[in-house]
Amino acid sequence: MTTTDDTKAQDHLLRAIEYLDGKGIEAGVFGGTSRGKSKPKKRGAGGRFVKSGVRGKGTPIALYGFIQHEGTRDGKIKPRRWLSGAVDANQSTWDLLFENGMDQVLSGSQTMNGLLTTIAQTAIIGGIQRMITTLHVIDSGDLRRAIRAKIVGKGAME
Repeated sequence: MTTTDDTKAQDHLLRAIEYLDGKGIEAGVFGGTSRGKSKPKKRGAGGRFVKSGVRGKGTPIALYGFIQHEGTRDGKIKPRRWLSGAVDANQSTWDLLFENGMDQVLSGSQTMNGLLTTIAQTAIIGGIQRMITTLHVIDSGDLRRAIRAKIVGKGAME
């Protein structure tokens, strides 16, 4: 490595540290998503079914996910710790992806935002979805599809 390469790596590292200031990855189910049970079709003239054009409210998926994660007080639904279980099972892998990705950031072939976005959108979402399946969460398809991850903190693009 030459002095010029060292200087470039230092510049990339400084930019990465400045970018990281107070940022992190937030993952889970965010507001505004429902399980979306459709209302039944209505009968129109001549007895034919017509679309009502209105989707039912359904259970907010964040509430549904919380109940599945924590269980109910009466014990009818047992806790299935899909989110915290995914973090516990995958944290070392996610840390390793970050460490390995820093080599690309230092070389300038990837930005810190790009690294965090890649980890969030592939490894973290996938890890949570696999845990939902592994724990046999009830009606898990809706919950798996609702999982999102985003970079949060000062100056993060959401």
